[in-house]
Amino acid sequence: MVIQAVEVGPVNGQEGPCLLLLTHVSLDPRAFNEWLYRVELDWVVQRVWWLPAAYPATPLPAAAEGTGGADGATAAAALPYITYRGPEALKEAVRAAVAAAAFCSGGGAASDSDGGDNDGVGVRLQVYPRTMETPMAELLRGVVALELDRPSHVLSVIQWPSEAVAAAAAALAAAEADHSRLAKSHDKQQKHSQQLAEQLQGVADTLRAAGAVGLTDEEVAAAEAEAAGASEDAKKDGKAGGKPGGRGAAGRPGKGNKGNSTAAGAGGGGDGGGGGDDGAATLPLPVLDAVAAIADPTERWRTATARAALERRRLQEREVRRAAVAARCAAEHAERAADLAAAEAVAEYSFGLVPAAGHYSYGNEREKKMPGQLCRAAGKLREALITVLGSAHLPPGLAAVDVGAAPGGWSQQLAAAGARLVVSIDPAELDPAVAALPNLVHLQCKCDQAVSSGRLAAALAAGGCAAIDYLVCDVNAHPGDAYGMLEPVLPLLGPGGVLILTLKTFGRGKHKDGFGAELAAKLAPAGFAPGSLLWLLNNTPCERTYVACKRAAAAVGAGPGPGPAAGAGTEGTAVAAV
Repeated sequence: MVIQAVEVGPVNGQEGPCLLLLTHVSLDPRAFNEWLYRVELDWVVQRVWWLPAAYPATPLPAAAEGTGGADGATAAAALPYITYRGPEALKEAVRAAVAAAAFCSGGGAASDSDGGDNDGVGVRLQVYPRTMETPMAELLRGVVALELDRPSHVLSVIQWPSEAVAAAAAALAAAEADHSRLAKSHDKQQKHSQQLAEQLQGVADTLRAAGAVGLTDEEVAAAEAEAAGASEDAKKDGKAGGKPGGRGAAGRPGKGNKGNSTAAGAGGGGDGGGGGDDGAATLPLPVLDAVAAIADPTERWRTATARAALERRRLQEREVRRAAVAARCAAEHAERAADLAAAEAVAEYSFGLVPAAGHYSYGNEREKKMPGQLCRAAGKLREALITVLGSAHLPPGLAAVDVGAAPGGWSQQLAAAGARLVVSIDPAELDPAVAALPNLVHLQCKCDQAVSSGRLAAALAAGGCAAIDYLVCDVNAHPGDAYGMLEPVLPLLGPGGVLILTLKTFGRGKHKDGFGAELAAKLAPAGFAPGSLLWLLNNTPCERTYVACKRAAAAVGAGPGPGPAAGAGTEGTAVAAV
């Protein structure tokens, strides 16, 4: 069986090959699961959605002859799966498929009630993207009976990536983030003003209790009333700039000690300017310091009382503004949500309904490597060899060099694949089991030292090999650095020799094709034909594998990647999230 893999992505707003479309699948879900395990690709697959090419018992909508109408499906001849435009079209198609499954299972026709009671068909729902599982469950609640523990079928639903949906979802997320930021900023300002008002009022109350305020009760009451009224003027002065030496927090020149009055005015007026800009909350400590610097107790009481009244007024005014901002945010959120709903109304969906028994559904807790492998990276080389040769076994008599070999996963794979000689180059130690392999030589040094010292050439000669047939590298380095490590060895790669290099892009899907083009340009002077940049199932989302062949006079059957075999089945499509 030959399967073609097509990157679909993106996922979670990030570009990258996080969703693979595997077409020409001629296996049922159970056999497909066994195939993934057998070729050692299962560890990278997080979840599979199974999309049968057609439902024999389910007639296609009338618009199926086109490429997908407003409430129709894409013709099965155009794609190896069927797409439905809009959630209502999906809903009706799922209803028909569940009814057919219920009839085939002996439960009779499905009920037309809103309860979605289909005898004998309880489904577990799998949705891509995962964020759509809850909305999809709500959409299909009246169509299918959802069953988590003992389902008879698995309903896989794919909402295909759409630029319109992605843009609308991003706009909604940005609006929600902005609204959250505004709310947090308001809460921070309110907390600051509340704290400052309480601290200043505490200063004033302490001075009164100590008898340090040289005013009668009537004068104190008048001063407090004046402060409450004057806080509006101080607020306006603060917006105008809060000039030092002008009006203080009390909204008038200070009495008593002139110098201290200037200090109070500077502290109060300056903070008034900061308070006018609600985006930058002023720390309470400078204000309290300015108040404390006033030597005259009566004037200090007046300033503390006036500033406390100002902060209380700010609390009230901000609440009024907050209500207006909240109304604006609610209107904006409703508008963005409506845009998203409109985009999703014409989004394309596909689904598959398969028996739960044997359906592939792994979790992240499974083993990341196969038994007998030193590390999970060995699966990458095995898959690359299958891509290059059509088999994980090398022709006899070949020499392979593994650059950056430690701990030896790729070297072990090459030795097991039938290489006559494997030369592992790495300053670090190899795993003892790998180092003990009879057809392996470890050069414990850097790559340029292995070449300049003649140790690599001597190892090849001792093994009866005239040149290198396979040069592989899986170092955890930038693609440019990896090429620099390999450059001294390239002249020793014989005509028809194959280079297999893992590119670590250190980013989820950005500009990966550019790395392949740059590498091809660097390899061209060394006699390499343009290579292929592959995204293997065993690669992580931040990796690509580059495969290139050194030119030879005669044709070499080691080109990068065979095409699909003739007569491959098209019974279904698997979508794998990795």
